[in-house]
This record gives sequence, structure tokens and C-alpha cells, in this order.
Amino acid sequence: MTTPAAASTPPAAAPPPVLFAELFDDSRVVHDLRDGALWDAAHTRLCLAPADMLAGIAHGVRERAGEKWRPALRQCGAAWGRRVAEGLDRACQDTLKKRLGAISMDAFLRYIVRYYSFGGWGLLEMDLSLARRGIVQASLRDSLFAFATASEVHEADGMADPMTEGLLAAMLSYLSGHDLDCVQTACTTRGAEASRFIISARPRVAMFAERVQAGMSHEEIIAML
Repeated sequence: MTTPAAASTPPAAAPPPVLFAELFDDSRVVHDLRDGALWDAAHTRLCLAPADMLAGIAHGVRERAGEKWRPALRQCGAAWGRRVAEGLDRACQDTLKKRLGAISMDAFLRYIVRYYSFGGWGLLEMDLSLARRGIVQASLRDSLFAFATASEVHEADGMADPMTEGLLAAMLSYLSGHDLDCVQTACTTRGAEASRFIISARPRVAMFAERVQAGMSHEEIIAML
């Protein structure tokens, strides 16, 4: 998988700015063997992290944080999501000469879907059918993060994909300019076919989270709206 690393000066031979749609083209990734660095088409430095490494990190977080391991990984996801959104914003300004917030929500969500696939994080789908009511739904199949944390999940821990909760909340908050939050409502570790999420205003998500804790399914929560 690829992850955004700390910003630094790209190699001198980096390609010129490209169309926004080309950001997720593997052929546009360049590398510097001497420095051990990878760069995407927007000149964002990447790092390569295998799934086993992420699983080891998740285990280390649980060892250190104990029962707080999910909030800790969620915060990591939120920080990561902000960096992803900021990087996309820079690329949007370079290629389209406009801020990320100036493009449509539908276009932005398509880029998030492509970014997940490009990074090897899983197959993400975004559902805007309830957008007029302030709700975005998401599903994630073959989640790399759920795979990495699955061995750490026990019945009392809840869902296995807190990283994606943080990522989605941060990215959509950045685009909308509002304080949004995300709650996972279904998980493959509990027999679901995919991880599922609801993104909305923070007070509403807190209410949805209580319903998840009470054992309600994603469909039951949506049906109560």
C-alpha cells in the first residue's frame, strides 16, 4: 500500500504537473533508489507499507494504549485524512487552478474512491442518496485496515476499522468546511460482507454510535431517519 509521508523536496527529474485524473496512475509514480523515496504524480512523497507491517503497528498500539487502541488509531486516521485532503487540494490548485472545495461533492468522492484503490486500502463505495439530509454512507470491501486490526478485535472492542472512520471524517470535513464525524456500522469481523460507515454532523454521529453500541444494524439505523 502507499501512504503519504512527510513533505520534502521531490527529485529534480520529477514530472511536470498532470491532469487531476492522472494522480492515481501507477505509471506516474517515480522513485529515487539512492534516497529510497517514492513520489506520486502530484510530487507527494509516498512510503510503501506491507499489510503485515500495519498489523504489527496495530498490535503495538493495542499493547501501549490498551482499551483506548481504537480511539488512538482513529486519531491516526484523522491526521492521515487531513494530509490526504491537503495534498489533493494542492494538486487541484496545480492542475485545475481551483481549490478542492470548488469541485462538486460527487467529484470529490470519486477521487476518494480512486485514492483508496490506488493506495491498496480496499474497494470503497460512496452513497450520496441521503446527502440532502446531511448523511453520506460508505462501504469498504477488502479493507486493508480491518485486516491489520482483525487479530486485535474482541467482542467488546467493537468494529475493526477505526482508521477509516478517522480518514473519512477528516477528508469530508476538509472539503465541506464543517465538523463532520464518521461511525462504522458494520464490519467483516462480525460477518458482514463489507465495512460500512455513516458520515454526518458530529452530534448526529454520536447518536448513531450509541445505536451501534446497542446492537442496531446499519439498515436499522438508516430506517430510523
